[in-house]
Amino acid sequence: MAEIHSKDLVRVSGGRNISDYYSYINNYKRQFASMKQSNQSNSIALRFFERVTNDSVSSERGVYKLTRNPNTAKAQSYYGQFHVIMKKIGDQWIITMDYDSSESNTIDEVDFNKAHAIDDLDKFLN
Repeated sequence: MAEIHSKDLVRVSGGRNISDYYSYINNYKRQFASMKQSNQSNSIALRFFERVTNDSVSSERGVYKLTRNPNTAKAQSYYGQFHVIMKKIGDQWIITMDYDSSESNTIDEVDFNKAHAIDDLDKFLN
């Protein structure tokens, strides 16, 4: 996570809180350590409804599905919309803005399935 985000990151979480790179990454480190200690895991899947890019900047919006404890009896899935802005630095795309929101818990599996798969690039080519 730390390597794919810019040190100048603007992170908007849940449509409510704004944090910087260090707060965001440190929070992830605490979450990962806590989950490892309690033998839990997460998986995330992304689907897209908008992808706009040029040679140096990209904007991608879509729906995510976060599943806690996947493939177990305790599996629970949560959905939300995301919007990331990335800049190409050298040969690597770096996230400079990362926004997500559940839209007051109105995003669900139907929205997730309506969006396009991560490798379905033809839908976004002009």
